[in-house]
Amino acid sequence: MEQLFAHERTGEKVKGTFVSAVITVLLLAGCAAESVDPKATNVQEQQLVQAKLTGLLDKKISPSFNITDAKEISISRVAGAKSVESVYTDQRRLEAFVSAINTAVQIQGILNMSKPIFTITVKQSIVKNTFNLWINESSKQGVIMDVKDTHKGYVLTKEATNELLEIIQEDSQLTEQSEFVMPLTYEKVENTQKVVKVDHIQMEQLIKEQIINGGKISIYSKSGDDELVYGAFESEAGLYELGAVGGMHPQNNDELLSIKELELYGKLLIRIDGVFGANAPIHNYFEMKDDKPIPFLLVDTGHAEEVDLDGDTIEEVVSKHGLPLLTFVYKWEDGAFKVGEVESQQ
Repeated sequence: MEQLFAHERTGEKVKGTFVSAVITVLLLAGCAAESVDPKATNVQEQQLVQAKLTGLLDKKISPSFNITDAKEISISRVAGAKSVESVYTDQRRLEAFVSAINTAVQIQGILNMSKPIFTITVKQSIVKNTFNLWINESSKQGVIMDVKDTHKGYVLTKEATNELLEIIQEDSQLTEQSEFVMPLTYEKVENTQKVVKVDHIQMEQLIKEQIINGGKISIYSKSGDDELVYGAFESEAGLYELGAVGGMHPQNNDELLSIKELELYGKLLIRIDGVFGANAPIHNYFEMKDDKPIPFLLVDTGHAEEVDLDGDTIEEVVSKHGLPLLTFVYKWEDGAFKVGEVESQQ
């Protein structure tokens, strides 16, 4: 789960990890971070970006900002379920933030940044400046962005990054735990999805059909089966059965049965949502590769959504179910999914 910003000119990304131990229920309910350019996933591309960034920092470049008379600095944590703010007026922290901003170096190109982790407001005698701040416990170098120009980013020096992290970690309000704790252990997910290439499908009734990039998804019922509905994908590469994708209902509207395309972990996916019963949703994710569907992830542990839980701009698949509320966090790691379970502390 690594990633800090996307570079729109080359479709590249720099990765970073925000190691978080706390997540709120409200965040799980839908406070997902804004997505970044999903095309920048190639590891070599990311390494190239890092190399360019390192080379940029070795150059002598004039300061981008010149803040001289800061009277007060406020920092707000905006990643998470609720926003909290701390205000600093002491000399040590004023100097640390001002120095970090004044020594930041512009990242060349137009950037498409994710949702920030913090915002900083610097109040001077006459004016005030507000910056978005991307920094976390594993950051080698943080990034700031003037809120008046959200396509230019500025990288902090390593020294400034460490100093700001120290200040943030001293502030219990900015690092306080919330009601939800991330799973400490994960288990490997055994995927039971099966995709079978066939010459034809045994369709009794076509329930839903949707054209997608590279082909067509059909949801249909089979003769002699009045309980389940099935999925099929057809493209120039052939016809493929996707298995059961939900239960049969009198009205299979979009709330009970839906198809959508999305990009996740740098992959083009098809997600088919169905419902077996009143509280038994099922979510099938298939990777689309060379116009062929490939088993990717089956979620039958509750209502699922893609959520950036820890502010690192990488979305996890999160499902919620039951009372007390159980939350399942699916992490894509080393080419496979792992799942961890969390029980609400409320």
